[in-house]
Amino acid sequence: MIRIKFTNFWKDFDYKNNFITDLLKKYNINHIVVDDNIDYLIVGSFINNNTDKNIIKSYPPNTKKILFISEPIEIFFPNTYELFINNDFTYVFGSINNLYKNDKQIHFKFPLYMIYFDYKNNNFYSDINNYVLNQDILSKQIICLINSHDNRNSRTPIYMNLLRKGININCPGKLFNNSSNEELNLIGKQEYLKKFIFNICPENTKTLPKGYITEKLLQSCMSGCIPIYCGSFDDIDEKIFNKNRIIFYDYESEESVNYCCLQILYLTNNNNKLENFYKQPPFVDTAYKTLNDMENTFFNVFR
Repeated sequence: MIRIKFTNFWKDFDYKNNFITDLLKKYNINHIVVDDNIDYLIVGSFINNNTDKNIIKSYPPNTKKILFISEPIEIFFPNTYELFINNDFTYVFGSINNLYKNDKQIHFKFPLYMIYFDYKNNNFYSDINNYVLNQDILSKQIICLINSHDNRNSRTPIYMNLLRKGININCPGKLFNNSSNEELNLIGKQEYLKKFIFNICPENTKTLPKGYITEKLLQSCMSGCIPIYCGSFDDIDEKIFNKNRIIFYDYESEESVNYCCLQILYLTNNNNKLENFYKQPPFVDTAYKTLNDMENTFFNVFR
């Protein structure tokens, strides 16, 4: 029986029953969630004060401390980032580059978006790929952007550049709102995205640690959109998402933003090129194995 404690996760996180305890049960790992004499301390990104930081530091060396990164900790959670860069954890999981190792800390990619879709279903990937292959893109609108803010300026540069090039962008969210938010709320984001060829879906910010990737790219692919993406896309992501079907840009580079927009303009002015680009499979053949390998790696630390 292993003894586990959770701390510093997001609001409404259930510390007794959650996606980690569910998977522990599935793997038949005998465990109990307790507050003391623990074997594993699983820490969320939300270390908001020095008191919590010092409590985490005070655990004895025989306690395995696991950090689960679901946020850009370098920017929003300096206490968490301080513990991270000082190697105060045994393992780091979540939105991070895979298999980095030093003397004190081992990193494994296990992005939070995995809990939002059925990655254990081998048919999921081929179903999405076949959906894309059979779409009539002439019936779709061109491009959409769905966000409530652009606090770190990851979206505004590409939005303004596309407008200057004469490409209109549907924005049903609070950011640049110019279309029905009611329709979006009624049918949901995934169904709404199916109406479009392109989706501007960058992360909110570039950040350390490297490897930060959220559900935005996944949602775009699941809906059949061509993602227009800025974020940490690494060698593991290449084994899940077809990078040849993603249009990448760096929001901090005017040259990169302009090149990205010229690619979009070229495709929208050449229907055959656009159709060939769109109908590439969003997921590569190794997606199923890669995601399931990440899950297995995560739970090997409890064995």
